[in-house]
This record gives sequence, structure tokens and C-alpha cells, in this order.
Amino acid sequence: MLLAQQIGPIRRSSMRSKSTIVTISLSVIAFLALCSLLVGYYGDWLWFQNMGFGAVFTTILWTKILAFVVFSIISGLFAWGNIAIARKWGTHTRTLTVFAPEQQMTLAKIAFGDRYAKYSWAGIILFFSFIMGSRAAAAWEIFLQFLHASKFGITDPIFSKDVGFYIFHLPLYDFILGWYLFCVVVVLLAVAASYFMDRSIAVQENHFSINKRAQSHLTILGGLLFLGIALSFRLKLYALMYSNSGVAFGASYADVYAQIPAYWTVLIISLIVALISFLTPLLNRWKFLLYSIGIYFVVLLGFSWVYPALIEQYVVKPTELTKETPYIRHSIKFTRQAFGLNKIKEKPFPVGEPITYKDIKDNQATIHNIRLWDTRPLIETYRQLQEMRLYYNFKNVDIDRYHFKKKYTEVALAARELAPSKLPARARTWLNIHLKYTHGYGLVMSPVNEITKDGLPDLIVKNIPPSSNVLSISRPEIYYGEQTSQYVLVNTKTKEFDYPKGNHNLYTSYQGKGGVQLSNLFRRLVYTWNFS
Repeated sequence: MLLAQQIGPIRRSSMRSKSTIVTISLSVIAFLALCSLLVGYYGDWLWFQNMGFGAVFTTILWTKILAFVVFSIISGLFAWGNIAIARKWGTHTRTLTVFAPEQQMTLAKIAFGDRYAKYSWAGIILFFSFIMGSRAAAAWEIFLQFLHASKFGITDPIFSKDVGFYIFHLPLYDFILGWYLFCVVVVLLAVAASYFMDRSIAVQENHFSINKRAQSHLTILGGLLFLGIALSFRLKLYALMYSNSGVAFGASYADVYAQIPAYWTVLIISLIVALISFLTPLLNRWKFLLYSIGIYFVVLLGFSWVYPALIEQYVVKPTELTKETPYIRHSIKFTRQAFGLNKIKEKPFPVGEPITYKDIKDNQATIHNIRLWDTRPLIETYRQLQEMRLYYNFKNVDIDRYHFKKKYTEVALAARELAPSKLPARARTWLNIHLKYTHGYGLVMSPVNEITKDGLPDLIVKNIPPSSNVLSISRPEIYYGEQTSQYVLVNTKTKEFDYPKGNHNLYTSYQGKGGVQLSNLFRRLVYTWNFS
């Protein structure tokens, strides 16, 4: 160990106070983050339970927890092991610096000085493992798809893989490989930084030097990186099934006859470079490694990009239809299978005679349900005639069928939903949006094939409160609408606006059973936190 000394006492009290402040601050931040996470999950669990999907929530939650624990431990151990080796091998070149009183002590100098370096690296590794675990937890759906995979019974024409492999397996392999490559790159950079701070790597004006142990360590990590790159090209082969480089979606002629051989070539070269990287510290053939890496990049450029482009330009383009026809057929075939179009059977329906009055009379049910109204002008008509107030809105028109007086009738209908954004600016208060204006009211309905003498839809459900000669509506309130985007609190001391009646407003209280019961103070605090 080298000793570089500058005369003067060390200001330990200042260093201790700074480190104490940092420790307390990080602890408070971690505690608040944990509280926010737990409160958020508890609030979601209450909602899922209320909807009858508690088992769905717990399955997702345990998958997230397991993925987080496994991947954070793996990444943490990998990072810790490499940093520990770097710290141990760096002792041979590490310089112990004693700072003079007038020299400014920065946080970096304190954190990575001899006294606190192990704690700083421990904090960095914990943070890194948390990030890597969080990435895995966010991919919970990919893990569940893999665990519950099933076969489609249909194989692709290029690799003879079941379609289920691309839907359920390949996404997980892609995620794990991406996670692995990111982990290796970050650890490689961290190890290089550790050696640099320990002066095992030195950069001066016209000179670069590196300690042999540091060189060996970084070379092995580079080998792991090239191993991951080789695996990435293996997965890129399957990704060609999603290629859009040809005239049709999926693998094209250039993909099959140029890109696949190119990927295999780069894959093999990557494996060779990885093997050379692992053996170089033992054989001490550093120049050979550099030549190998140079050859790799030449092969990568030539085979991965140039060669497929040449095949596309000089082989495919001159006879494109001939070359691409088999792959166009593949695209059409699998598109038909995906949408079930291959199950459609064509049956001839000869129409030899003109329609007569008797035909119309014998098919009255069909004639009466022929749709005449276009939903685009119809929604505008509904809005002009039946929105009633600025804070109501019809989002769209839906088509449905009901039995009215034993007659099966096709109808158009639209729900009259509440639109808080249409309230006057001074009325858009928290109390109004979340406690008072809580629900829409009623709907409008008309047959699809009837009009009035004025050319308007014949409304069989209309007005506020709803009036109808064919339907009995007992609960016209709409709490769960297509436009519902705000939470509301019901059965409070504030009465809910129900509907306008002349110059007055009528009020009500929620009569349903849905929603999360805020039955105690803790639940109220949970949702206060979540919605704040």
C-alpha cells in the first residue's frame, strides 16, 4: 500500500457529522418509500377483494415478491463478489491519503476513503440489487405466462417451434438475457471504477497503465459480456418471426437466407471471443484477445448488416415476387389461423327470384330490425335533445336488443354520464368532485329503425328522471360509467347531487353495495395516502 501524506490533523468530527446526516436521510427516505409501497398494495388488495378477485391480487403479489427476492439476491451476490475481489486486489496499489486542514473534503472523498469505502460500496450494491429486483418484479406477467404456458398445436414454418413458444417462453428468455447483460455491464463499470480509485488503473496525459490483476478481472467480466451477446443472437433468430423487413410481416427471403446464417456466424464468433477472454489471464495472450475483439466487430458489421443488405438488394429485389411468394403465403396462412378465418365455410346462397310482398310479410322480424340510424349523427342528436345540463355527457351510442311486449327489438342507447370537467371552474372543488357530484343519471334509448314525423329518433326512454312506456327503471344512478376516472366518497355527511328538477336540485345517498368500505380510521388513512 502506498502512503501519500499531507501534514495536518484530520477533521474527524466534520466527517462523522456528514456521514451521520447522510445515514439518517437515507434511512428516512427508505422508510417513507416502504410505507408508500405497503400502503399502496393494501389499498389495491381491498379493492380487488371487493371486486371478488382477491386470489388474482395475491397471485400477482407473490409472483412479484418471489421475482424480486430471487433476482435481487443473484444480482447482489454477483456485484458483491466482484467488488470484494476488486477491493482485495486493489490493496496493492491503493493510496492512503491524509488531508490537510485547509483541503476541502468532498462527499466522494469521504465516501470512498479507507474508512467508509466498504459502507459506501455496500450501499451501492444494495441499491443496485433493489433496482435489479424491481425490474424482475415489474415483469411478473411474463413469469406467470411462462409458468402457465400451453401449446397451440401449430408450428412455425421456419424453426418448427410451437406458436406457444413465441407467446409464453420467448418473452421470458428475452427478459432474463436483457437483465443479465445489464447486470454484467453495470458490475463491469463498477469494478473498473473501483480499480481506478485504487490506482490499479491509471490515466495520465500520454500514458495508460493497468494492474495485471485488474486487467484479468475485467477481461473475465468482458468474457461474460460476450457470452451474453452470443445468447442474444440466438434469441434474435427467433425474433425474425416478427420481422417487418420484407414485403409481408414475418421472416422474409433475406431473413431466412442471409440474416439467419449471419446471426449464427456472429454467435459463434462471440462464443470464441468469450472463450478467449476466459483463457487470456491464464495464457497471457493479451494482443491475441485484442485482435479477436477487432475481428468480432468486423464480422458483426459485415455479416449482421452488410451481407443481408446485399442479398436484399441484388438477389431479392430483381425477382422479388418469386423470392417472397412462399413467405407471403406463410403470412396469409397464419393471419387466417390467428383470426379464425380458416374456419369460415363458404356456402352458396342463390337468389333466383326477386323479393315479393309475401317475402317481406313473412319476414317481419327481420324487416323491423334493419338499422336505419347512423350512430354518428345519432349521438349528436342525443346530446342536443337529452343532455339537459352542461355537466352531463353522452360518450357514445351502443347497439343492443331487448324484448318489448314479446317483440325482440334492436335499439340504440346512450348512458347519461356525469362529466365533472364540464362544471364551471369555480364549482370544480374537491368537495364537489369527490363527494357531491358522484354519479350520472339515466339513459336515452330509441329503436334503430324508427323516426318521428319531425325526422328525429323515436325516444322510448328519455328525460330526467327517466320516463318510458316499455321499460321500468328503478335505479337510474350511474356510478360505474365508461368515463368514470375520479374516485368518489359516498354515504358521507354531504348529500350527493341526484338530478335537477326545474330550478331546484334533488339529493340522495348511495344505495348500492359496491366499493371499498372505509369502516375504520386505518383504511381512511390508507386511501388518504394513496389519493394524496
